[in-house]
Amino acid sequence: MAMRQTPLTCSGHTRPVVDLAFSGITPYGYFLISACKDGKPMLRQGDTGDWIGTFLGHKGAVWGATLNKEATKAATAAADFTAKVWDAVTGDEVLTLAHKHIVKSVNFTQDSNFLLTGGNDKVLRIYDLNKPEADPQEIAGHTSAIKKALWCYNDQQILSAADDKTIRLWDKNTKESVKTLSFEASVSSMEYIPDGEILVITYGRTIAFYNAHSLDLIKTVDAPASIHSASLHPDKDFFVAGGDDFKLYKYDYTTKEEMESYKGHFGPIHCVRFSPDGELYASGSEDGTLRLWQTAVGKTYGLWKCVLPAESHPNSFLPPVNVKTARSCRQKTRKRCTARQQRSRPELGERGRQQGKRGEVTGVGEVRGRDRSRKPHPSRVLCHHPSSLETDRTAEHDLSVEMKQHTHSHCGNEHQETAVELRALVQILTLQLPALSLIPMIHQSAPS
Repeated sequence: MAMRQTPLTCSGHTRPVVDLAFSGITPYGYFLISACKDGKPMLRQGDTGDWIGTFLGHKGAVWGATLNKEATKAATAAADFTAKVWDAVTGDEVLTLAHKHIVKSVNFTQDSNFLLTGGNDKVLRIYDLNKPEADPQEIAGHTSAIKKALWCYNDQQILSAADDKTIRLWDKNTKESVKTLSFEASVSSMEYIPDGEILVITYGRTIAFYNAHSLDLIKTVDAPASIHSASLHPDKDFFVAGGDDFKLYKYDYTTKEEMESYKGHFGPIHCVRFSPDGELYASGSEDGTLRLWQTAVGKTYGLWKCVLPAESHPNSFLPPVNVKTARSCRQKTRKRCTARQQRSRPELGERGRQQGKRGEVTGVGEVRGRDRSRKPHPSRVLCHHPSSLETDRTAEHDLSVEMKQHTHSHCGNEHQETAVELRALVQILTLQLPALSLIPMIHQSAPS
């Protein structure tokens, strides 16, 4: 029987989450940035969702956000007619790039020296970050607002999607349009996969895959509802998509068959992306939350802990437990950013001066039980953010009830039932001790 998907919920935003992006894998792990209409992009640890800090400085909704591969720089696009470049380690605002209208998209080159922007003024702009005083290069051609702009083909070409129902491929040097694709509906998302030069786009209920260099169609898949975003696994085995019906869909990339679908959000899903190692994918929604989902459910990874069955337990002479329940992995999840933490935590950017030196990054402390071999990110050395562990008591209660029912079926009288129930209770405690052994450590070490 397939195990149930249990996502990690990352709270903190107060408005819809409209964009998210992962960094590459660094010596400190990988990181996740989210863009939200509350105007406060947030930086998180990618594998756990732990909050690191909030970039403060925009005066309007943030529509796009990205990190460079090394997670040293962040860029954001906002409704205040600006794009901003940030130092992702210190939280300092490095550059503010003025535009003539709302900015919707930002994207770094692989070497992080250039930034591509696009927005409602229908113009693509290329900024040389080493010469911030220089005027940007401009590329015009779209007849409606640009929703997404990406570098491709070793940063020699540019892909842009706009509300004019087209995707255009541009030559960086000549600034000329190389090819144009037209669609029945406006393109809602676009993802570029460098390995294999694959372009993943969504429009209406369709998820389409193209060769990013030639723009030749590879395949299309139709979903049951309008889709806002899709992402292909790094191994290209399957892909996920989310949209208007609050559901996430998982499809086999080769056969195009739906593998599973499940709910978790309480609003339409606006963005979804796989992590660089492919172990999880993140989704952002109208409900104001980010959720992290396991690619392989039941695997111990990040904050997901799998409790293995005690089939060879020393107390195996006790009456057997419900095997179906014993084999299910009870995944322990962390509460994300409680209201108290939101009010008390320091943030990045201009207002960060009130908390200490300008732009100081603060966030959650080290998580107990995590792989200690990985070096802490410099921004996390300063962290003393309180956090709490939420354990799933419901699973323990269900196990107790099912074992009680099981022992009733094997006993002939009241005295036998009582004796077997006592044995079952001992077994419950024995089974649960390994899973709960970390909890006292966490509470003892938590900051007051």
